[in-house]
This record gives sequence, C-alpha cells and structure tokens, in this order.
Amino acid sequence: MSKCKEELTKEHLSKVQQNLSEMCLQKLSHEEGEVLMKEGREMVIAFSDFTGRLCERICFRYYPPREIEEYLQAIAPPDGEAK
Repeated sequence: MSKCKEELTKEHLSKVQQNLSEMCLQKLSHEEGEVLMKEGREMVIAFSDFTGRLCERICFRYYPPREIEEYLQAIAPPDGEAK
C-alpha cells in the first residue's frame, strides 16, 4: 500500500473511530465500555493464537500484530515473578 494511501486510510479510520466513540459515549457507561473492550481484547488475542496455531499446522508464516505482542509484554509480570 502506498504511503499516501496508508495515511488516508489511517486518517479515515481515526475519524470513524472518533464518530463511533461519540455515538457510544451517549449510550454506554464507562464501566460497560471497559467490560466490552476487555471482551474484545480477549477475542482478538484468542483469534490471533488460533491463527498462529493454524498457520503452524499448514506450514505458513504468521506474524501476530505488533499491538498484540506489545500488549502481552506490557501485562506480563516482571521476570522472576509468578503469574
């Protein structure tokens, strides 16, 4: 994807997300939003894990999204600590 098209896509996505956020804020409490976001994160991570296992089984390279890897590193306990 060209750099210009990529920026346009990011800009469009940002506007869509902002519009959705404004619409949802009127009908969704902060607590409900947190619960839904947690559920969504869990589904995305589970799907990424599934995709990784499937790709390994069929000998296809899979690169998990950077954001998932960063999130998992951020929530991981420091070395030497138990979960």
